[in-house]
Amino acid sequence: METYAYRFTEHETGSSFVFSGDTRKIPSLAEFAADADVLVQDCNTAPIDEDRVPDEDEQFVWQQHTEEERDLNKSTLTANHCDATDAAEIAQDAGIQTLVLTHIMPYRDLESMRRDAESVFNGDVVVAEDGLTLSP
Repeated sequence: METYAYRFTEHETGSSFVFSGDTRKIPSLAEFAADADVLVQDCNTAPIDEDRVPDEDEQFVWQQHTEEERDLNKSTLTANHCDATDAAEIAQDAGIQTLVLTHIMPYRDLESMRRDAESVFNGDVVVAEDGLTLSP
């Protein structure tokens, strides 16, 4: 499968930002992102946090989501997406300063994701959420 990543560099300061799409851990991504300030990386696979799952009577997509997930072959997810450790290893190999984990499936254990990434990556780890903004 093809995957895409974009790199934006501020000409005046030389600071750079890399955004990766659905991407498993591949060496060419670390090469492409080398020495960037920020890497926004797909982190789709993570354990479910049962405390974040809505009650059955609430109007959320949980039931639909779990039915879809049962139909998904786990190898399909891991073939096309990173977990927090994979994303952190890419960032570490690339010499990134800040890793932003994104494309997170609903109801995931965000603190577990952060800990897994921080165990491998020496920079700052941000677990993205809707509406997140970053400033230099």
